[in-house]
Amino acid sequence: AEAAAAAASRAGAPFVPPPEVSCAALFATATPSSAEAEGAALDDGAFARRVYAELISLQKDDLLLSMPPAPLERFLADQGAFAVAQQGGALTQSQARHLELLAKLYGAKGRDALAARVYFALAERDAAGAAVPLAERAALLDLAMRKARGETSGGDSNDKTPSQETTFKVHTTTEDASFLETLDGKMKVLAFQQRLRGAFIERERVAQTSEAASAARAAAEDLERELRPLSDMFNDFARPAEMFDLCLEMLHFSRYRDVDDDGAVARELWDAHLAAAAADAVADG
Repeated sequence: AEAAAAAASRAGAPFVPPPEVSCAALFATATPSSAEAEGAALDDGAFARRVYAELISLQKDDLLLSMPPAPLERFLADQGAFAVAQQGGALTQSQARHLELLAKLYGAKGRDALAARVYFALAERDAAGAAVPLAERAALLDLAMRKARGETSGGDSNDKTPSQETTFKVHTTTEDASFLETLDGKMKVLAFQQRLRGAFIERERVAQTSEAASAARAAAEDLERELRPLSDMFNDFARPAEMFDLCLEMLHFSRYRDVDDDGAVARELWDAHLAAAAADAVADG
């Protein structure tokens, strides 16, 4: 092509590239990177998706989130399997990472309600691989609550301090109120699970026999592995372990009513709790 251009110049005629040489190919030959050359010839957003993936692998989150939001939103939702997460399906660590970025994208663009839904899905997710620690789930629920309330304080970082300025959304729809109520309930149930796990860790520490220590450790690990419904925590952990104070708190939180509405379950727990307290007092002298 250069020889043809030179010949055309000597002849005084303009040089016209052959029709089979595309603009994309010309651009590719002008770039030093073979990967960029290959990407420039791609269509249907494939090159953009390659750029997104590279930025994510390099942990260049700020640069990634500064890109045009519409195609990025689709990419992050697809790669994060958001539809699967909303239905309670298991997510890999890579998928969870993409959803975390999706939530940050929504937050950066002022779409707090959507960010809250993504954080909530992350907090509730099943993990394909390594278990999600309860502390991480609690942090995600806290982020979801802040976004659902419309709080803004300059980002999604977990290291907020009371001195940071915070503003709140004024208008709340019925759907928002219902979601806030759901989040509040989930946070309280998770708090019960964290306290229950902490109690078993303490029992392992003070156990007098290896069997007791092993049982307490197994219970703590089981509670860390996945989210548990309140009924499971009550029936499978707290009551068999005779943690009567926690049982009573769970009963009160759930607004449990006996079949005969005579309060027999609560009375039984109170009797056991007071008896255990009296025995401890006698043992302590």
